[in-house]
Amino acid sequence: MLSKSNPEQPISSDSSSSTEDQSNESIIPADFENKVKKKVEDLEVKDAQLIFHSIWHELEQEVGVENLHFPAEIFWLNGSPGAGKGTQTAFIMEFRDLTEKPIIVSEL
Repeated sequence: MLSKSNPEQPISSDSSSSTEDQSNESIIPADFENKVKKKVEDLEVKDAQLIFHSIWHELEQEVGVENLHFPAEIFWLNGSPGAGKGTQTAFIMEFRDLTEKPIIVSEL
């Protein structure tokens, strides 16, 4: 390989490899490895049962099995927009003595 400043003068192999290393470093973004790792982690778990069990295990570790409480009743309010679901939610919560906020899946 010839030098750009002096075409007749060959470049030593040591300086050539350092030049190539520098050019490769400028091509590859600094956060490339982190982005690739994140994408791989995102793609690793796609099985719903595996996801549920891993999260369940984390909950058991965080709060303990004895502190996990679940309701005996679940109310589903379905209906078209404007049917009165929001209005009835407050009434049902008061009538059934429910103290926790409702979980709203979708709002318009």
